[in-house]
Amino acid sequence: MNKILFINPVIAKVTSKFGNRIAPKPGASTYHSGVDLATPLGTDILCPADGVVGIVGNDSLNGNFLKVIHDNGYITGYAHLNKVLVKKGEKVYQNDLLAETGKSGMATGPCLHFTLRKGTNMNSPTIDPLLYFDFES
Repeated sequence: MNKILFINPVIAKVTSKFGNRIAPKPGASTYHSGVDLATPLGTDILCPADGVVGIVGNDSLNGNFLKVIHDNGYITGYAHLNKVLVKKGEKVYQNDLLAETGKSGMATGPCLHFTLRKGTNMNSPTIDPLLYFDFES
């Protein structure tokens, strides 16, 4: 696996890993499409690689969220955000500030729900971010 493609969007500890799990609260999924990273509320989230903001939105599950389509052929997703600081279609560069961590949506506390997809299709299956990123376990 190649961890050189990206920088970590936050320095944080993994509190829920990728894959099957026990739902942390009623209504939450038992399949976890990414990793949850515990952070203080309002922690800066940095762009892990150059790309374009593909979507910014809000829903009852993810709360405030965004996705970045990266020039290197991957898509990263960020959910449960306190504040989104970029707009759809905006060009972003590695180390740019994207958002602040929060507890919106189905979050159990302040965190970043972080997803990774290989390819440029927003609906491509998610892959384990820990194959490409070094977060504390």
